[in-house]
Amino acid sequence: MELQQQLQEMVPNRPDRSNRKRPAWRIQVAQAIDRHIQEADPFDVALDHIVTERLADGWDPDDPLLRVNLISLAHETGRRAFHYTWLPTLRSHLEKAVREVGLSKRWGRTAALVERADGRGSVPWALPMNSTEARRQISRARTACLIANWLS
Repeated sequence: MELQQQLQEMVPNRPDRSNRKRPAWRIQVAQAIDRHIQEADPFDVALDHIVTERLADGWDPDDPLLRVNLISLAHETGRRAFHYTWLPTLRSHLEKAVREVGLSKRWGRTAALVERADGRGSVPWALPMNSTEARRQISRARTACLIANWLS
């Protein structure tokens, strides 16, 4: 499944704890932000419960980074987590990038078209999803296949 492979490639199986093997987070995260700008690639949207938690933690409702999926940004650098201690260093660069390219759910933005069951044209096979929603979709598809196999 192409979506599953892309999600797996985004996060390494084992964290690399050697500081000699990869550049500093400042360099890698800044490069990931620059890639978004260069490719006009919107940043992934955080889940609603993350936004709610940020607001409860005192984030300003008008903060331009409130809805940015920072974990997804960290995953783009091969890291498993985004450390909020990085935010003061990255804030101005990231805010500028978000103003330029915006936010959008990352997966399924360009989903292939499939024929509708009622024969009334084509629709994308999936609506845009963020990373967590995409993983859930894969899990649901696997469960449906297991049930179908069990019933047959």
